[in-house]
Amino acid sequence: MTATAQATDDSAPANVLAQVASLLRSGDVQTALVLSEAALDDARAKPVLDDREVDAETTIASPPLDTLSFIERRATGGGYNYWANVPPAASYTEECEVGQRLAEEFIQFIGAYHNYGNATLLGSIVIDMEKNGAGRGHKLGFLNTINKYAMGGAYLMHATELKPEHPRGG
Repeated sequence: MTATAQATDDSAPANVLAQVASLLRSGDVQTALVLSEAALDDARAKPVLDDREVDAETTIASPPLDTLSFIERRATGGGYNYWANVPPAASYTEECEVGQRLAEEFIQFIGAYHNYGNATLLGSIVIDMEKNGAGRGHKLGFLNTINKYAMGGAYLMHATELKPEHPRGG
């Protein structure tokens, strides 16, 4: 079986992790590895910038946080409620699905607007989940999805030589 990954504008660094996660969810591990290797090769080929150039290049303006469906501005006292308007669920399984869907929305948002402010957003969401009575399924669905993306990012960040997790041997 030969896997191929096409390098397009859609595979820009901001989208690579989402593409790899999608491939892994669909079970296409080989293509995910090929895409990961291509991303690492691109990253290694880029020139090293000094801190001033990096700061200027990575400053990304973000829309208001209440762009996310589950965050709303507080009516009094300012700030945001980071776990609001979460759809009710009839079962634990539905809660997990809602949590997963909201995590995917969150990942897409911070992927598009990866700035210092949004880097601290997850903690505020978790605190308000607890304060606002998020169900166990909401919490696990949300955090397990975040964890999957974190594992993919950590793998890409620390991989010096990509090897299959379960090599075939005989």
